[in-house]
Amino acid sequence: MSRLSTLRASTQRRDSCTPSEGNSVELLPGGQAFYPRMLADIEAAQEEILVGTYLWEADETGRSFLEATRVAAQRGIRVRLLLDGLGSHGVDREELESLEAAGGRFAFYHALRFPLIDSRLMRRFHRKLLVIDGRVAYTGGAGFADGWIQPPPTEWWDLMARIKGPAVSDLHALFAQDWARATHEKIPRRTQRQQAQPHAPQTLQMLVTRRGQPELLRKLRLEIATAQAKVHLVSAYFVPGFRLRRVLRRAARRGVEVSLLLPGPRTDHIAVRAAGRRYYHKLLQSGVRIYEFQRSMLHSKYAVVDERWGFIGSSNLDNWSARFNQELDLGLHNGPAVEALSTQFVEDLGAAREITLKQWRERPFSSRLLETVFGWIDPLL
Repeated sequence: MSRLSTLRASTQRRDSCTPSEGNSVELLPGGQAFYPRMLADIEAAQEEILVGTYLWEADETGRSFLEATRVAAQRGIRVRLLLDGLGSHGVDREELESLEAAGGRFAFYHALRFPLIDSRLMRRFHRKLLVIDGRVAYTGGAGFADGWIQPPPTEWWDLMARIKGPAVSDLHALFAQDWARATHEKIPRRTQRQQAQPHAPQTLQMLVTRRGQPELLRKLRLEIATAQAKVHLVSAYFVPGFRLRRVLRRAARRGVEVSLLLPGPRTDHIAVRAAGRRYYHKLLQSGVRIYEFQRSMLHSKYAVVDERWGFIGSSNLDNWSARFNQELDLGLHNGPAVEALSTQFVEDLGAAREITLKQWRERPFSSRLLETVFGWIDPLL
């Protein structure tokens, strides 16, 4: 069996969920677009609000969403918040207690009592998921904090998807599993998938990464290996493993247009950026085109391959995400959402600067030094 056939068979065996047809997907770029829609859906909830996220800050945005869920709980809506113990460590505890007093519940995934020595520090809940009444869901890369609504250059630029259709039932079931592991409380599951939405041709597949089982990476490598025309990839934290680097280089060498949109100088993780940049040279030599986002801080995670497949989700392309995090990504098969992702890539590219091989060879010594130093700790990034 060829290497490609082996990869395809492995991916088929491990796929987190069978694809579902008849979904509608609306892409919402930037916090000014997705936060108002999320709040409106929360306020319109009739039965249930389920939220799972890594980052929830004690700022205006964080408080506004806690208040919205508290008001919903007062109306008798089942409200469950699953927060990461590290990323949401600073969330407003008084607001959480107020939510509980109103009838809602919250839980921390691996709450940190001793953050500096807790062995669970590396195992994080990094999914981003909002499910309302089992009828509409959101997923993507954003948490709940003011950073996503700041004007450039301080804005965290991100992309979220609003989903309706059978895939919402799969997302509901995933949250129920995560909640049961964290609290031992069972959320009533929906025994059947939602009915397909009329005139909604989008096929979706939920890709769930659990610790040491990087579903998104497996699927992404397969799609790149079979690409015929183009690979457009956006990653907020890019420290790719050898197999991903190899499949990107091979695609470019056989004539596929491979374009990477990566963070520019505005980043919250200088070490991660520096460690990933040391791979630029070989990628550029192979014909891969690399762009760095300039307008603000890039936090999006999505890709498009040949306008036949794409993904949007929470996974970073680094060792930490692949080995330790609980991630959620949504695979998109053909359909209008893949076309919309392709259009979004072109728009995001307008705020980026291309790095050519000549420019890269002439980069300053300080950049080379950072790449070397942080390259030593690559396994931890």
